[in-house]
Amino acid sequence: MFKVAWLASEREMSLAGSCRLVVLGVTLLLLLAAICLAVAALLTPHWQVVFISEFHTEHQHGLWMDCIIGKKYVQDWHKAVLSMLTAALLAAFIAFCFLVCAACVRISALVANVLLLVAAILSMVGVVVFFMCSHKVDFRFVHGITRTYEQSRGYSFWLAVASSLCYLVAFTSSVLASVLIFVHDRHQHRCNKTFPKRNTAV
Repeated sequence: MFKVAWLASEREMSLAGSCRLVVLGVTLLLLLAAICLAVAALLTPHWQVVFISEFHTEHQHGLWMDCIIGKKYVQDWHKAVLSMLTAALLAAFIAFCFLVCAACVRISALVANVLLLVAAILSMVGVVVFFMCSHKVDFRFVHGITRTYEQSRGYSFWLAVASSLCYLVAFTSSVLASVLIFVHDRHQHRCNKTFPKRNTAV
């Protein structure tokens, strides 16, 4: 009876341990994808794009560079979006470092959860601010010589949206991983307390 209970406890602890590693691995992959997408969004200038038929050219405008005139052309709301996305990226990178240690140091999982939530919120707010400001008349339309052209959102914006979604999913996965980490740790301590290791030394 004692041996059956011990085997059942060992099986339960092994299952919890395997699940936490799988979920933790998925979380790390999601977070890595979010970081890569965010970096790509920040470095590419395709946030707003318009084809100006009068000049037969495509005008690409990023958060920190105007590709046509080749100069820095930053609005205040560009700075706000850039700051929020950069802060989110920094929080995500730190969270990634904590998640790597989460399997061994369980408090790291809680810190990573907080940082991922911060990253998700900052990223989503940054995307929403860009979306709203880019719809203002002053920034939505480009005036040519005889015509007015409407700018559309380019792939850089959608990369930022995808990054925000990855942050959010990674946060959800991280919470689940944290629960499994604490459950595994609890089972391990309970098992050691209920079935203490015997000293077999003679």
